[in-house]
Amino acid sequence: MIVRRPTAGETLRQVINKLAFDKALFGNAFLEIVTNRKCSFVSFYHQDATKCRLSKDKSHITLCHNWREYTPMQAPTLPLYPQFDEAGRYAALDYPLQRL
Repeated sequence: MIVRRPTAGETLRQVINKLAFDKALFGNAFLEIVTNRKCSFVSFYHQDATKCRLSKDKSHITLCHNWREYTPMQAPTLPLYPQFDEAGRYAALDYPLQRL
């Protein structure tokens, strides 16, 4: 398995620090994990907790950069671990922080 850098100029430690900060400040943290069906690579991305909402049925998170202008049809969603979307992405809902 190949672990890719999260984003340009951001280390895995920085991503984990952002997750820890969100967990302490908001009580929750969101980690987007991108891979393919074969899991031949994995990338980790912090998703700002102020821009994420857990669905009522707890099956996915909704991402929105401005909740005052939220429209369900335009807001992207990410399924929760272990479900993938078509692009091979899913969100972990503070799973890594609970295991540290």
